[in-house]
Amino acid sequence: MKKRAIQFLLLTLTVLTLAGCDKDSVKAFVLDGTWTGYLETYYQDRWGTTGKTFRTTMRFIQQGMYDGYGYEVDYDTRSPYQDYYFTEFTWRVSDGSIYIRYADSWNTVRIYDYTLNLASFRGYMDDGTSRDIYFDFSPTSNFDWSPYENWRTRSGAGEQFHASGVFAQ
Repeated sequence: MKKRAIQFLLLTLTVLTLAGCDKDSVKAFVLDGTWTGYLETYYQDRWGTTGKTFRTTMRFIQQGMYDGYGYEVDYDTRSPYQDYYFTEFTWRVSDGSIYIRYADSWNTVRIYDYTLNLASFRGYMDDGTSRDIYFDFSPTSNFDWSPYENWRTRSGAGEQFHASGVFAQ
């Protein structure tokens, strides 16, 4: 609790200091850190509505004023801590949206209609499919990334992000 109060104070001072800066840089500053929670996808298949829920942890590491790189691990809630998926990504805040480019994907994911503060990060992701993807994350400081150390290459972090929300290879 005391740590949260100190973080809130630091954020408040930073926001006041950056009052001349734009909102995107403040959002990038708040986003920097580790977030964990649930990510739910819903889609319609030919047999009826189905969906999938993942326990997801994302680590956003800020490099520039608006962008950075990170890691994500998703656990299938039907098979916790057995079936998981790890990937790297680069990210950027632009015009209020957050854009993520995964190292293993051809398309850019756009985070929209979201709330972001020191206590929660929730909203929607558009990955270019017809699925609705909702997430609800809280900050965490005790996630152990060491089991994934061998997977980290930062291969996705070498790409440059254009202001249009499109990555250049």
